[in-house]
Amino acid sequence: MVEGHPKRFVAAAVAGVAYTQCYFLRKLVSSSTVYLRESAGFPETVIGAITSAFALAYGLSRVPGGLITDKLGARTTLAASLFISAALTIAVTCIANANIFYILWFLHGMCQASAWPACARLLKDLFPDRERAFWWAAVSTSQNVGAALTPILVAHIYTWFQERNAQFPLPIFPHAEADATWRFPFLVLALLCLPVVILAYALVPSYTVPREPAQNKATASKHKGADKPTPSWWNGISQLPSAIFLITIANMLIYAVRDIIGNWLLLIFHETRGFDPARGASVLALFEIGGITGGLLAGIASDKVFGGRRGPIFGICSFGLLLSCTAVSFAHSYAAICAVFFSLGLFLFGPQTLVGLFAMETAPPHLDSFAAGIVGLCAQLGGITAGYPVSLLKTACGWDCVLLAMPVIALLCFAASVPLWHVKPYGAQPKSSKRSQKKKKKKKVL
Repeated sequence: MVEGHPKRFVAAAVAGVAYTQCYFLRKLVSSSTVYLRESAGFPETVIGAITSAFALAYGLSRVPGGLITDKLGARTTLAASLFISAALTIAVTCIANANIFYILWFLHGMCQASAWPACARLLKDLFPDRERAFWWAAVSTSQNVGAALTPILVAHIYTWFQERNAQFPLPIFPHAEADATWRFPFLVLALLCLPVVILAYALVPSYTVPREPAQNKATASKHKGADKPTPSWWNGISQLPSAIFLITIANMLIYAVRDIIGNWLLLIFHETRGFDPARGASVLALFEIGGITGGLLAGIASDKVFGGRRGPIFGICSFGLLLSCTAVSFAHSYAAICAVFFSLGLFLFGPQTLVGLFAMETAPPHLDSFAAGIVGLCAQLGGITAGYPVSLLKTACGWDCVLLAMPVIALLCFAASVPLWHVKPYGAQPKSSKRSQKKKKKKKVL
């Protein structure tokens, strides 16, 4: 087995910081729903269409994003993705037309689609098998850190600039409406990304895969399937195990629940519970803290308790997700809401953290990146559903129907996750065959 890269821990830390910055930008719209509606005058349908545009572009670009990573390398792809995302976010602060907002946020989604494939390639190449699941989960929690901090930062930046702008108007945005304060969080968080771009390009190693001895290359190619040509889309899909499709369905439903919470939680609590954005952000932060806890526990339990199997994590967490989604409609006090949303994050992000690794391990080795791309592509269908369609459901039936839809989605996710319980990594031998091989070796020695 190839040992880990000597700079793997520094590179993993930088990748985590960079992906946290990506999430700062990605969650700006969902963290600013109250301000976009009140300051910019955007109705829910416009906000939902913007979030769906991002999810659509992100999903369509996942597979090309992986190809770009393979072509340019993880370091260049990660730094370029973060830099262009920051530039597009700054451009959003200079427009006054919702249609241009759609276009820029669609391009933003295309650009961000390359960020996680770059991080995944780093983790897979830098870390040996015995360390990979834990560090995969650790770096994946950067999305929770970013999603937890973004609404808090947006609320504080908005309040600070609103107070200063009332005393000393800052006409730095051309063609802006009278209350342009919602634009300041976009500008500040985009500017914070620029030092991280330099950090990522400087500290991430350009060549991540440790070189193997020449005599092992032929043997490795036989076991890894590296000598097989890259198949076409249809041939690749036809060669994937059936478990990949169940993983895809479960992950798509997980993303639907996650993005309903991420996109609309602040607005739901503002209208149904009377929470101001800062208090709603504290609940959302607890949801993400639960996600960090769940992601780390899922990685440890998958490696240590279930012997490298990811399926049991999906089954256990999807059942917990069903119970938590059902409890949302019955939680009214602030303490109960905090407890419920912490449990939602705990059970939701466990499987979502490991889904890419699960897909790559379940697929044949020469199709591992392809399988991860397919799972990521279809996951964005859940994100698209959580945008504009949810805004239409709210307009027709109200927020109560949106909250009731969440346990229905979680139930379907549980149904898709149960058959994954006994799924093992591709090529893994059952214990009986391993024992028989050991006995044969002992006989040869005797």
